[in-house]
Amino acid sequence: MTGRVHVLGTVVLDRVYEVDRLPGHDEKAFATASREVLGGPASHVASAVARFGRPVALATVLGTDPAGDALVAELSARGIDTGAILRDPRAKTGTTVVIVDHTGEKAIVIDPIAEPVLAGLGRGLTFAAGDVLATQLFHPAAVSAAAERARQAGAAALLDLERPEIERFGFDAALAAAKDCAVICTNAQVLSAEAGSTAIAAAADLAARLAEGRLGACVTLGAAGAVISAGGAARHVPALAVAPRDTTGAGDTFLAGLACALSDGLRLDAAAPLAAAAAGLFLAGSPAGWAAVRAAATTLVPRPLETAR
Repeated sequence: MTGRVHVLGTVVLDRVYEVDRLPGHDEKAFATASREVLGGPASHVASAVARFGRPVALATVLGTDPAGDALVAELSARGIDTGAILRDPRAKTGTTVVIVDHTGEKAIVIDPIAEPVLAGLGRGLTFAAGDVLATQLFHPAAVSAAAERARQAGAAALLDLERPEIERFGFDAALAAAKDCAVICTNAQVLSAEAGSTAIAAAADLAARLAEGRLGACVTLGAAGAVISAGGAARHVPALAVAPRDTTGAGDTFLAGLACALSDGLRLDAAAPLAAAAAGLFLAGSPAGWAAVRAAATTLVPRPLETAR
């Protein structure tokens, strides 16, 4: 039986500017195109889960302003349950500026939602056995409380751990918040900061460290694939060979694929190729349904790795 996916985190209005190349320090760049779109990690994850044909609920906070109205309408149109979205008249709907170059690489500037508002997110979520909670470290206490309730209900919490949140709250606070999370996912930026390397061997060691006391962990490495650690064993999962059109949302699509696979009751080593396939198809500019993800995942065979731990 497939569980329900609950997504907890921030949703924002993305102001996207396309440029020929990303500007350097104190440089200017002219935009070749611009647009305003639904953004934020939680919206990307929830949208991908809905695209995969799975039941998904989203919990976030938005202002009562026109931007918030537009984002709720767009989420509903994508088949996402918006019943757990908090509309707070004290809050301004969050925004980001995303600058994308012709290769798909990007720079992001975040205008964050106030911390006291974030602290209340997720309090109304209820879980059933077999459900999956996918979240980011938007607020350590709120994430910890939601993950604890998920574990107590027999659901699995999946935490996406990224560098801006680690810089904001600290690595120790991140691990403390993740004490009830079944799986931690992180990426090459965190790996580089923590290990001084983005090599597969370094990723295996970090994944093993993050997996201690939980179901497992994974470190995504972009075109180099991903490394997972579960049950004391590390494996490398290759990436689909694609030419990325835009990397915005690729990591969130990986997380969505992982959440769907875990909600099917799959082990992490069986779930990770599905997540990698989902991200690869997204990067290729052809966001696909679950059947296409499953077909692509058959070409991504994990291989065992040695770790130093």
